Amino acid sequence: MPKTERGEKTRRRLLDAAIKEFGTRGYHAASVVSITQRARVAQGTFYIYFRSKERLYRAVIEELGAFTRQWIGERLDAALDPVAAEIQRIALLVDFVRAHRSIYTVIMQAQLVAPDVYRAYFEAFAAAYKQRIEAQVEAGVFRKGDVEERAWGMVGLSAFIGMRYGLWESDLPSDEIAKGLSDFLSGALAAPSGKKR
Repeated sequence: MPKTERGEKTRRRLLDAAIKEFGTRGYHAASVVSITQRARVAQGTFYIYFRSKERLYRAVIEELGAFTRQWIGERLDAALDPVAAEIQRIALLVDFVRAHRSIYTVIMQAQLVAPDVYRAYFEAFAAAYKQRIEAQVEAGVFRKGDVEERAWGMVGLSAFIGMRYGLWESDLPSDEIAKGLSDFLSGALAAPSGKKR
């Protein structure tokens, strides 16, 4: 990791350039030369920060996971009840994909380029879901059941709703998507009458 502010800015430029290159050209067509040209960084400088294109790609995926969660978290309505908050998270993911289509494309490529990083990307989301679900089960707001399976169910639902309405078709407003998921997720998550079972 860079030890100076200038070094961090250079690393940031390389990451931003890589996201654009991988998103528009794909991992295999993108090159260190094209990335450094886009970042306006000397090719030799690249290797101070990353040993290879693959190392850069791995760093990009890790960064994008954190960026996605931060982007959604900053826009989440803190006043919502826990079930409504989970529904809004999915709607916000759709908004995120629509606003950052190339980012989602980069992430999807990871399953072929760096499967371990791809898995870690989704494991981080599952861990966050698991933590929230466990807390709400303990509070009696969510129904009891296998937290791990529900966490991964939420990851799968989010990922494919994001693809379907963010990448493949983007006409339906995200608040309409949220309404469509409301009954389904309320039944899957909420404890009957909001009481402990």
